[in-house]
Amino acid sequence: SDPAWGLPSWVMQFAQSTLQDGFDPITNTDAEKYALASYMAWSGVSSLGYASIVFSTRLELFFAVIICVIQIIFYAFVLGTLFHYLVRVDETTLQYKEQMKAVDDYCDRRSLPGHLRQRIQLHFEFQQRKNASGKDRVFGRMPHTLKLRVASAQYFKRMQQVWVFAGCNHQFLNQVVIALKERHVMPGQTIFQMGDGSRELMFCIIGTLHSRKGDVLVSTIRPDPHVPSSCQVVGEIAFYLGVQQPYTVSASNFGDVTLLVLSGASNDEIMASYPEQLDIIVQNLLRRFGIDKNGMELSVQDGNSAMAALVLDEDEREEFDVLKEN
Repeated sequence: SDPAWGLPSWVMQFAQSTLQDGFDPITNTDAEKYALASYMAWSGVSSLGYASIVFSTRLELFFAVIICVIQIIFYAFVLGTLFHYLVRVDETTLQYKEQMKAVDDYCDRRSLPGHLRQRIQLHFEFQQRKNASGKDRVFGRMPHTLKLRVASAQYFKRMQQVWVFAGCNHQFLNQVVIALKERHVMPGQTIFQMGDGSRELMFCIIGTLHSRKGDVLVSTIRPDPHVPSSCQVVGEIAFYLGVQQPYTVSASNFGDVTLLVLSGASNDEIMASYPEQLDIIVQNLLRRFGIDKNGMELSVQDGNSAMAALVLDEDEREEFDVLKEN
């Protein structure tokens, strides 16, 4: 370039290429030079190739700069919206990554051994897979009447078939079903240990549980595949009679388990409104093991012979002899 023009800035390149007398880089003010430099910098971005616009007055220059700014804002909005939908990050996935990072930080701060860290991570990964649909969030936002209808459609028939609730009224069962929470258990995971206290009542609706006393398998707990909407109650003795868990219960190693869980706090609220139902439940428990509320043996010919006729093995008889004394 001609040395008379000085450094090859946008202002001087424009004056040299257009030979517009009104934009002499020597006589222009600083404001005019900055406006012209802004136009030359933005015109290629905003005009999509139509950069050969030649203006002859300062008013045209300032107008062109304003148009460039408007076009850049518009393009930024359009492209930003487009990329938002093309590369949108799933909120559930983002929350899961944040949770797993928190789990790693938790394990690091406590210097947990590798095998324990792995079990914790597997637990959260398993829960993420099972709860990825977000159905609990949807249910939580429903009004109470709609919650009751949804919960009743899912669980009411199951609760009617549970022997613990035999004879309980519909209003009580409605309150139970709306308080139930689904819980997913990994294969081999222990639900509770023998001797634990209980603040939860559980119902197995999918999968298999094993009840053990030490190394001895006492029973296998699973819903009846021949009965629609069946489930098996778990931990009812400790929950309603206030004793320690008589057995250790864990999920089978061959598949995960889905439980319905009634918390102790929810049960206390329900029983505060329906105290007479607790007497019915306790009587069902006692009849299940062949004794009345006074600790006396029930005959098989009793009106509830289906419950009274339950045959107990030696270990169970020892456990419930202790209950009868109490």
